[in-house]
Amino acid sequence: MVTAEIQKELESLADPGHAEILQRFFKTGPGEYGEGDRFRGIRAPVLRKTREKISRPPPNGGWTTAPIAFHEDRLLALLSNRALLSPRRHRQDGIHRFYLNHTGWVNNWDLVDVSAPHLVGHY
Repeated sequence: MVTAEIQKELESLADPGHAEILQRFFKTGPGEYGEGDRFRGIRAPVLRKTREKISRPPPNGGWTTAPIAFHEDRLLALLSNRALLSPRRHRQDGIHRFYLNHTGWVNNWDLVDVSAPHLVGHY
């Protein structure tokens, strides 16, 4: 994520035991579809509440041009991008282009499910 505040919040929510479970659930082993993906162990409802606590979403909803290391960080960025959508077409164009240029970060089914219908589908 782009802000130290959000990064610190995510670190405080990490649960290494749950991260191990998520790494098995999302098939992150060698040769599996989510190979190499890393987890903090933060459950989706907790991430949604974290998103609600952010007073202003960071630019691009938290996306950067550098890879985002943790799965939950990418999920929070996608949720933030959804919050950035507005009737202003220029904002939608930018979010849509950025999303399509960085689909490599949307590397698992849950990330697609939370983002594609809202950031790509309707637009």
